[in-house]
Amino acid sequence: MKDVTLIHLVSEQTMQNLLPIMALRPRRVVQVLSRDDRFPAVAGDLELAVAALGRQVLFADLRPQFERVQIPSSSPTIDEATASLHAIADRYPDCVINFTGGTKLMSIGARQVAVGRDKPALYCDTQARRLVGTPHQQLSGLLPFDQLVAALTVEAVMMAHGATGPLRESLLTPERCAFGRQAYALRSANATEFDAYRADLERHFYAGERRMPWARLHLQHLASDPLPQPPSAATASYLTAGADAGFLLSLPGGGYRPNCGPDLPDLERLATILIGGWLELYVADLMTANADRFTDVHWSVEAPDTALGETDVVAVDKARAALHLVSCKSTLFSARPLEHLEALSQRRRDMGGAFARATLAVFCGPDRQIAQAKRWGKLLGVDVVSGNGIAAALGPRP
Repeated sequence: MKDVTLIHLVSEQTMQNLLPIMALRPRRVVQVLSRDDRFPAVAGDLELAVAALGRQVLFADLRPQFERVQIPSSSPTIDEATASLHAIADRYPDCVINFTGGTKLMSIGARQVAVGRDKPALYCDTQARRLVGTPHQQLSGLLPFDQLVAALTVEAVMMAHGATGPLRESLLTPERCAFGRQAYALRSANATEFDAYRADLERHFYAGERRMPWARLHLQHLASDPLPQPPSAATASYLTAGADAGFLLSLPGGGYRPNCGPDLPDLERLATILIGGWLELYVADLMTANADRFTDVHWSVEAPDTALGETDVVAVDKARAALHLVSCKSTLFSARPLEHLEALSQRRRDMGGAFARATLAVFCGPDRQIAQAKRWGKLLGVDVVSGNGIAAALGPRP
């Protein structure tokens, strides 16, 4: 931690304030905000995000004191901004001024104060991937921008955008990633056999109903009885991969049963994975392998203090210094593509702000339906990829 005070301007774009805090590791952070009802919460979210980062070994010393200064105007003029910033600089002569955030007039005022008082200043340019100093005062000894972004976590970025509270997620292991990878390869090469076995699994788990029957006796049978006999070597290999991933247990007389008790949520989750949810693990495996672009990949993420629900795969996109959300669908036949894309677009903004990215990954479907979904996605800021295009969009380069 450096014995400096970082002054920054609060706005809804929080990454431009979070990254300089990570770079400078200041002893004190003064958050300057206008008199707008939105911004006290935004300032608080940033403080929570910094606390989350401080739990990492790399940032164990990141424990700045936070202070807030409110400009008595909801839309400050340059003069009002400079007056407040001069007063702060008088109190903290060791200050560094980040003039990235706030309104344009606040940013202009902050830069004027830095230049006029010969104080070091910076601008966080996330698109150009750099922290830019001013000509009169260049900052030195900062971590490279790429290293800063690589240290971001999904939890910290979500907190910075208001999705507070510890994340709930499903455990993502190398074995589960391998299952997703194997399932994709087996399903791609044996479509007819897998479609037939998928129907067998649906009848087994759902007994002809739209939802899994919740009668206790039925759940006990599901937990203890073997799964339907696989009709081919490919589907048998699929179940073996599921057992290797810890989803299934091998029975002494042959066959497999669920590796869980007779609890409805656990059995529903297993059924979803076996019937098509393996695509989520395939996508998570691709993104984990693409370490040049993605870091901190999570599967089945839910922020408990929000109403956002579950997101299939979430990671930090290092290329954008932002979150990347992926929703996975084995097909669009039973989905409502437009409604799903609209919800995904909104979730992208709610979880990660304006710069977050979202992708809808579809295993297969009619070309015309996928083409229409791509057109809708382009309007809504959601990439739509399918088939081999999933690996091309999210996986490592060959």
